[in-house]
Amino acid sequence: MKIAILSDIHGNLPALQTVADHLEAWQPNYIFVNGDVVNRGPNPAACLRFVEQKQRDNGWQIIHWTLSIWLTKREGEIS
Repeated sequence: MKIAILSDIHGNLPALQTVADHLEAWQPNYIFVNGDVVNRGPNPAACLRFVEQKQRDNGWQIIHWTLSIWLTKREGEIS
């Protein structure tokens, strides 16, 4: 069984896309995202949408989503 854990993405969309490409080639049984998707970094909204799409389409499991949810509710939408 192969398990991938992503953490501390911090709005870095190019890095997230690169990791996702590697994961697609590696084909882990489970992919977990452990938070800090949007905090800091140049592309927080795009990273949030990317992870949400992967959750819907590929079954990525979100373990710790608290900061992303709080920021989204506080700001209305992350820019």
